[in-house]
Amino acid sequence: MKKTSISILTSLTLLFVGFDAFCQSIDEHSRMMISRNIMSYHYRFAMNYDLNLSSDGLLQNDDFFFEELWPTDENPLSFDIVESELVYPEKGYDVYQIHKKGYGIGNDSIRIFTRLSSLKFDDDYLIALNKEEGEIKFISGNFFKSKIADDFDIDVSNIDSIVSYLRWRLYHTKPDSIIYDGKKNGYLCFKVQSEGAKKKLVVDISETDFDDIKIRDL
Repeated sequence: MKKTSISILTSLTLLFVGFDAFCQSIDEHSRMMISRNIMSYHYRFAMNYDLNLSSDGLLQNDDFFFEELWPTDENPLSFDIVESELVYPEKGYDVYQIHKKGYGIGNDSIRIFTRLSSLKFDDDYLIALNKEEGEIKFISGNFFKSKIADDFDIDVSNIDSIVSYLRWRLYHTKPDSIIYDGKKNGYLCFKVQSEGAKKKLVVDISETDFDDIKIRDL
């Protein structure tokens, strides 16, 4: 049992190492906000077995998942971030692609990677940043996302406009095709093929709130 719990704790411990040089184009506050959002989401939605908790949410031993596992200046979350060629529809925002191959801990010469098994599509993220205003739009990935539908020219009668919008929201799934599959219970349904992730997904988007998107396996 101790061996299993240590293994589970290691999955979370591997959350923190130094930022890559690619991050230098992002200001310190924005990097901190990205890191905290990712971490908050992972703690909120990870299953108990990833957090070394019992089925009723109790700590199982002294291997606390939250011990020394919050990003700091000395021990930040590791990810690469590069500016994207994508053009955000609202002026003043630059788009950035974030890649986080699981979680890393160590240094530049020795680094170990793992991931939380309860969170899918956990490598890629997409944000838009207004550097002058210091505002971030969290678009796609395993973090708490921003309401951005109003920034896009979406017409419920124009499926192509919805598909274009979904390509932003589904960036983290690396969709190859997004095919409309009709309406059900107030949602527009799409079938999504992700060759890179070797997944077929069903995506439902509300007809009245385009920020309301649900993703499930086909």
